[in-house]
Amino acid sequence: IQQLTAHYKARFGVTIKTLPAIPLDETLVSRHRDQIDAAVLIGLMRQKYPNVANDLNAIVIGVTPADIYISGYDWDFAFNLRIDNRLAVVSMARMDPVNFGEPANDVLLNTRLRKMVTKNLGVLYFRKSLSKNPRSVLYNNVLGVEELDAMGEDF
Repeated sequence: IQQLTAHYKARFGVTIKTLPAIPLDETLVSRHRDQIDAAVLIGLMRQKYPNVANDLNAIVIGVTPADIYISGYDWDFAFNLRIDNRLAVVSMARMDPVNFGEPANDVLLNTRLRKMVTKNLGVLYFRKSLSKNPRSVLYNNVLGVEELDAMGEDF
């Protein structure tokens, strides 16, 4: 998280305030999916940090190692969810090569995470529109790590 905040300060001049991590309870995990509903995580962020989450001038992006899904979609997983044009959660679970039986690769994991957080910053903070360009960090059809890896880091 410190690397991300330093990156966005240097690249975009954006000052990011980090909040203490929210411990995740096993009761949040769906028994049927072995994942957490992304909207539940955003609700938890609202509950734990109401002053920030209710501040209409604040953008809040939570980062979690938990595997997430979006209820109402038949997707196997989600990398992120945005709500109310101010709140988002990004999951690293499906970005980590270790979870696919590959060797650990922190550079790859951090690059994937940075792309997805940048996408959310672009949409929520900079008010950029999603893109049909698969090389844009704002690409709207990221279905897996293949598309995520093909994305660049520029808007």
